[in-house]
Amino acid sequence: MGSWAVRPFNVRKPAIPERITIIFQGGFVGTKCRIEVSESSNRPEWQAWTYIHSEDANRRQIFDLITHRDGLPGEGIQSMKLVFEESSENPV
Repeated sequence: MGSWAVRPFNVRKPAIPERITIIFQGGFVGTKCRIEVSESSNRPEWQAWTYIHSEDANRRQIFDLITHRDGLPGEGIQSMKLVFEESSENPV
């Protein structure tokens, strides 16, 4: 089974992400999600930062990330993407 990746989120100035809010719709739920970060948004060099594990539900789910500051560059990041390694539905 392959993974699904979400288009990267980019910011102009380095930032420290504090939380992610996700709502799944249409039957797909990413149950194991790897969060990858990069110091640059121009030529990102992705590194795995942390994992979140969502519930198989179509309601808003909030994940606090501030407890996962280890592994982040000192100034913060400019790009972040979500890679769904496992889901409740197989990708087509």
